[in-house]
Amino acid sequence: MPKVLRLHKTGSNVEGWAKTSQITSTEIKDITDGAYGRALKINASIPTPFARMHLFETAFDFVKRGVAGNSTNTIYHKFVTHFWDLWELLYNQESYAQAGNKVIIRRWNKQQQLGAMQSNPNTNLLGRTLELFMNDRRFQGWRISSCSSMSQPIAVATDTCS
Repeated sequence: MPKVLRLHKTGSNVEGWAKTSQITSTEIKDITDGAYGRALKINASIPTPFARMHLFETAFDFVKRGVAGNSTNTIYHKFVTHFWDLWELLYNQESYAQAGNKVIIRRWNKQQQLGAMQSNPNTNLLGRTLELFMNDRRFQGWRISSCSSMSQPIAVATDTCS
C-alpha cells in the first residue's frame, strides 16, 4: 500500500508524481507541528523581513489556537514575547534614552534602498527579491522602519500609510 505524504488531512490521492490542486487556508490550518513548538530554531525558506512577519503571524495564531497544548515554553510563545518586548521598547523609548540607551527609528526609503541594492552585484538578487515581495498587493502602502540601539539592529517594523 503506498504512503501518501502530505501535511494536511484533505486532498486527492494520486499515483506517483502528479499535479494536485493548490491548498487553501483550510488545509493550512489543519497542518500540525509534529514538534509541538519545541523547535529551537525557526526555519524559513525565504529569509526576508516578510517571511519573518509571517512567522510572527503564525506564532500568534498557534498560541491563540493552543497548538502546543498546555505548554507555554514553545517557540511560538517566544515569538509572541519578542513582539511584545519590541512594543514595550518602543513605548518606553524616552525612558531608555534618559538611561543612555537611545533607540533610533529610521524610515526605510523603498525606492532609494532597492535601487542601491539592485545596482550592487553583491546585493542585486536580494534587492530584486525584496521588490517582488514589496510589490505584492498584501504589502501595498506599507512603510518599513528599522529600530536600532547603540548601532545594533533590534527590529524591522511596518505600518500602513493609510
